[in-house]
Amino acid sequence: GLAGRCDVVGGVYEGQLSITDHKTSRSLKKESDILHYFQQATAYSLMKYHMTGLLIPQIVIIMIPDGSGPAIVFKKQAKDYIAGLKVKIRRFNEDVHSPRCSVLPN
Repeated sequence: GLAGRCDVVGGVYEGQLSITDHKTSRSLKKESDILHYFQQATAYSLMKYHMTGLLIPQIVIIMIPDGSGPAIVFKKQAKDYIAGLKVKIRRFNEDVHSPRCSVLPN
């Protein structure tokens, strides 16, 4: 799912406007394990664009395994995660509006 708060919206990381999110982890994670983090940061980027017209192309995930250094930095482009985010949103909407979902009132 997608939930949480972003640490920095529109800050500059290594010279580029970025969405930056700091994460802690009990173990070292590979890039393939954190696709949802990239999608979450992409959602923040798209929401910022929708609300203000400001495009923030870069997403940065800074992860600290076990709460102690050294930090691992993943820099990505939000545009690369839009398609996957759309699939996730579509699935959510299908689930919420299905007869078996008890979230919405009848």
